[in-house]
Amino acid sequence: MCDCGDCGDCDDGDLSGEEQRRRDGFRIDPRFLHCTPHSIDLSDSECGSAKRRSPSPPALTPATAKRRRGRQRVERPCHRVERRRWCALCLRSERKGKNVGKCGGPLPLSPSALSAHLAVQCKDELLHVDAPAAEWLESNFTPRAIELLSHHVVRAALRAHGYTCCDDDGDPDSASASLVGRRLQKQFVSAGGRLKPFVGKVDSFDGTYYRIVYRDGDTEEMTEAEVREHLQPERRCWPPMPYVPAVDGLGRATLPPRRGTPHAAAAAPAVPNVEVARLRRKNGALIAQVRRLRRQLAQHVVAGDDSTVPAAPPSIVLHLQTSAAVGNGFGSTRIRRTHAEVWEKQIMEKYPGDVRKQIEMATDISRRFSVDTTKPIAVDDKEMSQREIHICVTIATSMRLLIQRLQATSTGRLTNNLRLAYRILNMGAACLVSASPLTPGLAPRAKFLGSAINTMQEERNRFREWVQDHNTLLYTARGKKRSDAYPVEWAQYVAACWAEVSRRSEKARDEVRDRDSDEKAARVRKCYLEVRIGVACKMIIELCKKHFTADFVYSDKKARPGFKAKPEFVRRLRPYYVVKSFGRRETSLCVYHLKWHFVATALWAFQKRLREKGKVPKDQPALPQDPFLMLRCLLCPRTNDLYANIDCRDNKCEQCKDLRLLVGKDGKGGLLKANELDSASHGVAVKWERWEKSENPVTGKPGWDFRTVTTDIADVIKELKPPYASPSSALGPRCGWFQQFCEHHDLSRYMDDQKKHKRRKFLRGCVHVVEDFSENGSFTVKLEHQTRYYETHSYTLFGCVVDSHVEDRADLSDEEKAALIALLDANNLPHIITDTHIMLSEDTVHDPAAVMHFNGKVLIPKLKEMIPTLKHMHLTTDGAPTQFMHKDLYFWISRCKRLYGITMDWVIGAAAHSKDLSDSECGGAKHSVDTKNVEHSASDEVRGDRISTVPEVIAHLRTPYPVGYGTTKKTMKHNKGKGIRARYFYHIPLKTISRRHVKAESLDGSKKLHQFIDIGQPGKLLVRHRPCHLCPGCMALDKEKIINECQHTDRAGQAYIADIKPVSGQATLPTTRDAVAQLGRRLSAAAKPGDFVAIELQFNNLPWLIGEVVGRRPHYRYTGQTKAGYFGEVKANDWVLKVRRWLPIMSGGGSSVFEEIPDSKGGIALAFDKDVRLLMERAACDDKDFKVRRRRAGAHVENVKVAAGAVFEYMFGDRDGQWFKGTVQAMNADGMTADVVFDDGDPYHNLPVWGDLLGGRIKVISGGVPIEVPSTTAPQRHLLPAVRASIQEAIC
Repeated sequence: MCDCGDCGDCDDGDLSGEEQRRRDGFRIDPRFLHCTPHSIDLSDSECGSAKRRSPSPPALTPATAKRRRGRQRVERPCHRVERRRWCALCLRSERKGKNVGKCGGPLPLSPSALSAHLAVQCKDELLHVDAPAAEWLESNFTPRAIELLSHHVVRAALRAHGYTCCDDDGDPDSASASLVGRRLQKQFVSAGGRLKPFVGKVDSFDGTYYRIVYRDGDTEEMTEAEVREHLQPERRCWPPMPYVPAVDGLGRATLPPRRGTPHAAAAAPAVPNVEVARLRRKNGALIAQVRRLRRQLAQHVVAGDDSTVPAAPPSIVLHLQTSAAVGNGFGSTRIRRTHAEVWEKQIMEKYPGDVRKQIEMATDISRRFSVDTTKPIAVDDKEMSQREIHICVTIATSMRLLIQRLQATSTGRLTNNLRLAYRILNMGAACLVSASPLTPGLAPRAKFLGSAINTMQEERNRFREWVQDHNTLLYTARGKKRSDAYPVEWAQYVAACWAEVSRRSEKARDEVRDRDSDEKAARVRKCYLEVRIGVACKMIIELCKKHFTADFVYSDKKARPGFKAKPEFVRRLRPYYVVKSFGRRETSLCVYHLKWHFVATALWAFQKRLREKGKVPKDQPALPQDPFLMLRCLLCPRTNDLYANIDCRDNKCEQCKDLRLLVGKDGKGGLLKANELDSASHGVAVKWERWEKSENPVTGKPGWDFRTVTTDIADVIKELKPPYASPSSALGPRCGWFQQFCEHHDLSRYMDDQKKHKRRKFLRGCVHVVEDFSENGSFTVKLEHQTRYYETHSYTLFGCVVDSHVEDRADLSDEEKAALIALLDANNLPHIITDTHIMLSEDTVHDPAAVMHFNGKVLIPKLKEMIPTLKHMHLTTDGAPTQFMHKDLYFWISRCKRLYGITMDWVIGAAAHSKDLSDSECGGAKHSVDTKNVEHSASDEVRGDRISTVPEVIAHLRTPYPVGYGTTKKTMKHNKGKGIRARYFYHIPLKTISRRHVKAESLDGSKKLHQFIDIGQPGKLLVRHRPCHLCPGCMALDKEKIINECQHTDRAGQAYIADIKPVSGQATLPTTRDAVAQLGRRLSAAAKPGDFVAIELQFNNLPWLIGEVVGRRPHYRYTGQTKAGYFGEVKANDWVLKVRRWLPIMSGGGSSVFEEIPDSKGGIALAFDKDVRLLMERAACDDKDFKVRRRRAGAHVENVKVAAGAVFEYMFGDRDGQWFKGTVQAMNADGMTADVVFDDGDPYHNLPVWGDLLGGRIKVISGGVPIEVPSTTAPQRHLLPAVRASIQEAIC
């Protein structure tokens, strides 16, 4: 160490961690030695503390020693500047004739050699160069860069540029001679036959070989490569201990001893290197502590607070000691400011233009000299700095974050690995126990970390036990992994199977937060169990047994005979989004299954009450509570596990027909015993829900519905079994219902299994499509006024879920196909992907014409573009009679082969059992739009756009991951190869769908048919009662094989060819616009006052409306001035028809209820006669076509209308709850707006002041005019669906 006492450059061990890493790890390639020149300070300077604190000390120093005049300090050499010719470790001169010290340490060059060369400090040793080489280094390197280079790199750079360097012996470029005097170590075989290391030294060099002298006297010659192979690291010549100045009684430092004083000789006794290093570190720490205390004392003196200074004798002595320790300061504010300006100028000159560096440097200097006077935080009796406090806060926050992530990893028990981390974190937070009132207890610690206080208490006790006995384990696992543990593949497949046995919700708002995602907006759709959990577990076990066969390869490479897990294992793996449908409101349920549920529940409740009242023995066998298990008890055991026997289903089996397994034959031998059937003597009645036709108590109309009744058990059985009612009785139509339910239940199970098989087994070149209409979407408004509540604007959603083979897709690149195939193979799935195509339109009519347009004009062309080899299309829909189960659609199916070049296989599902992915996809889209509108805020830039049109809906849904549409965040990779790959959205503008299609005659028996196959001949279809895709010929849609070789005709029925013919003599509608206009003029001329006409519109959301013809001469040529009207701008010589408007209560053309627009709201308007499409006479409308739905009441109420001079209060739409008082200056001609002036002076022109239009936003205080208005709503009429279809067909 140098004389400064705090030099950190003399020992690499004293360097900071960052400085040491930069020195050890930084290298520069010699090829980059021609870098930008930098200045190198070659001036000689003392190795003082101020120089040591400089950011870049000089790397080049003169080799000559500088002598001082007069009294001088004993200069002790620094390893960076070699000044003396003695060894820096032992302070003795070199051995005679040797270039080493007494201790063997290396010596610098002699003063004569140094006089002509300069010393350059490299990374590993000192290098001596001549003046030209020093100038070249000065112009190309910074001092810091040279310190980071090894002497080999510097030598190579000098040689490459024609410069020379000198080694320790003074010879230029004698790198080989520099090895003389170095120690080495080599292993030789000792007398005992073992390898033993021997230490030696390089004695001399003859130009070719080195002479090595070992400690035992042996010698050896080596080449330079061999020497460097066994060379030991060079010992550093440590400098001596520094001289610590003493302080006298007044705090003044004593002068150091002169050269040659006994102090220099005192270091003569040999001191161990370890002890020297320890004393050096201790001395540096003491000096730093003295410096810190002096700065603290100085700060208190500057602040005028000397209370912390300990009491001393007289005050004059205290003042002298304080001044000697910290100095006298500037003594003048002006002088201090002057010096501050000088230092400020130096900092600005050092970092010109970089204000941030100037501020950071000034802040760092201020922090180095400042001391925090607040009460410090001490740990282990040591004050903590602000940086240490921030470190503690960072550690605590990191522990809390880790605990939160561990808790969010699993909703159940943690694994042993995660539990270990969780327990250790709690132990580390709870082990500190302190009596200080400032130390927080376990409760606040647990609250901060988000942990449980019980867990912390357990870990604190465990830590205390370990402190008393170290043999106690700090952590105990729950147990070793069992040898018969279930494999992870079972758990993953079981979790995926829960989605297979449940139904994805089709409702728009049935979504829950995705717990597997870190994003708060991530959502996943609910799945509802339509069976009990026990039944679902059995279904999953059967699926697992088929999947995990004996040859299945597991990740642990163990062989297992098959799936052997228990139902409890399956039950615990039910995902959070799979919920039970029991105990919640369900809509659109199947009437057959609901009726059987009520009957089965009544039978089970009846037996339960008999046993509770003691009417029958409690141990007497009873029916199961589950309706599906009860159904299996009432039929013979199945020969096929999936479906009931055909004879039992058709009530032809002699063992179980007519409910013989329930009541027995002739009342004996059934599950209901004789003592239970004799309920009249028991007096036990049954309360249940019965399906019957009765009068609605609200509307007064008869209808079918479930009614709660209390009857005898015999009435319950009458609903099922024919013998309890004669064919002529009132119960006759309901006899034999159990057989209908068995057929329906078997059909629903069969159709569901067929669809699942077809979706994963269809052939290449084919696609599988599931499509359906969704409930019309609406444009929800966050803040909806009163008038808008009764004006509904809706749009149609038609969803199509398409399955296709990856290899057939031409729109995917080879890289995408390879990635998808690898993903599907990794999860043992077929190479089939799923896409969603959703058509949206303002046309809200759901009819066969819309189905034909969506498939023929949109879907099929898109699929042929994606799959050029498309030849077959397997399509599945529900049985809606006005949409899919329609004769016109059957005729269109027979023409698909000729129109589009593909074979159509159309399957209609069982009634009330056709919910599929298309419903949930459309529901998610509507929910996304509604969520966007509800979150609408005009002042927010992100949520400032409200969705009000269909193009805006499509633009929103096409954005990546729209809000509320959370299923798109789950990619196929996250879903193990399942889920939706992509979504496509199409806009079908209003009046694009043509209703002028070919009408067909009815197909006999079509209600019982569920499969329709196009055979390439228009008007002919291959039909059957149930579809079959299990046979190869049936899957390939081979007509001959389907008819002759199908192996499932016993359950699917025999296929046959049916003829469907177009309606003969269809009226040919005009196809040109001129012809349509001529037809409208003829209809307008024939119209009479009181008749109704259908008028075509050009609006975006309303295709047509109904107009009531008014006036004595309604059809005439207009001769007035040009004016704007409801139907458009009316000009002179235009033929018009005067009508009163009747608008539908819903937009889109799908509404059948129309409401009259009063005259006060502009109900009378002039329509162009060319836009009239249909004429309905008044008599026919009142009787059937356009019947009155609600009539105007005769009662009247008083209301107030504003007038000129009226005083009122007004509430603006953007200021809810704030009323502004004003006065009407004048009413406008329309009677609905006025010029007003508010009390605050603001004038408004054309301000709406009619209260009914403003929805209660105006209150008349005085000056109003009383009027009479009807007390009920406007009259409404109901349009016959057949008439509405005729109007839609006539629209262009």
